[in-house]
Amino acid sequence: MRGNFLLAFLVILVVIIFTFMSLNLYNKQRGHKYVEEYVITMAPELVGDSIAIYLNDSLLIQRYIVQKDTLHIAKWESNPSLLVVEYPSELVHPFTLDENGGQYILSRKKSEFTLNKQDN
Repeated sequence: MRGNFLLAFLVILVVIIFTFMSLNLYNKQRGHKYVEEYVITMAPELVGDSIAIYLNDSLLIQRYIVQKDTLHIAKWESNPSLLVVEYPSELVHPFTLDENGGQYILSRKKSEFTLNKQDN
């Protein structure tokens, strides 16, 4: 009788240990933190435009630009890309951001948006 109790106790202990190990591994994979930051400054020539800015698939802003503005964005995914959608034409302008973060200036020359990285 003691043998069955000991065997049952050891099986439950092993299940608890493996469950704890798998949860710990899941949290390590999911909880990757990035320290990089993107600073996107909108140039004065964007005043008066109606745009939306997306980082990967997340909407950051969607509004009519009334003054020069700056966005501070913490990196939360790898392979970041910035999308600028121009309204009312809904033209999409994609840009690839540097993996290491940085400061960028979003400007417009005629009908094309440009994203230039500033050197620190």
